[in-house]
Amino acid sequence: MSEHAEGLDSYAALDSDIAWYETHASEIAVTYPTGTFLAIIDRVVVDFDVDLIRLGARMQERFGTRSIFVPEVGEVRPELAHFRSPRSAR
Repeated sequence: MSEHAEGLDSYAALDSDIAWYETHASEIAVTYPTGTFLAIIDRVVVDFDVDLIRLGARMQERFGTRSIFVPEVGEVRPELAHFRSPRSAR
C-alpha cells in the first residue's frame, strides 16, 4: 500500500474515532473526569491521563508512529492537531 493510501486510511480511522467519541460523549463524561485526555483507537479508549505528555509518551511506546485521536473530556468540540513524531533510525 502506498504511503498516500495509508494516510487516507489513517484519516478515515480518525474520522470514525471522532464520530464514536461524539456519539458517546455523555457516557464518557460520566466515566472520566473533565480535563482527562483519552487515547482512542478503533472506537476504544486504550489509555487516559490528565497529563497529555505522559499519555503521548505511553502511546508512542505502545503503538509507535500512528494517528491516535486524543480528545480532552469536557471539551465541546475537539480540534484536530497534527503532531510529527520523531522517526526512528533504521
